[in-house]
Amino acid sequence: MQRSELAVPGSNPQIFEKAAASDADFVFLDLEDAVAPGDKVEARRNVIEALQDIDWQGLGKGVAVVERPSEFAEVVGRILYRAV
Repeated sequence: MQRSELAVPGSNPQIFEKAAASDADFVFLDLEDAVAPGDKVEARRNVIEALQDIDWQGLGKGVAVVERPSEFAEVVGRILYRAV
């Protein structure tokens, strides 16, 4: 049962580890509203690294991407699919 969700800006990788260690049931890495337009490319890199390198301890995780299909969305989809 998902009781809590923690939204983390993809442009702030310093708090990814803390989010992964939190008591939240689900962590959502935000690449849209929480990220300035000029920081989106770097935020995407941050999120890909975090999904591959951080021990999420079985937490549910998601990535907010609101754009047309892209190579980035496909990469994130593959990473999340493997984690299931």
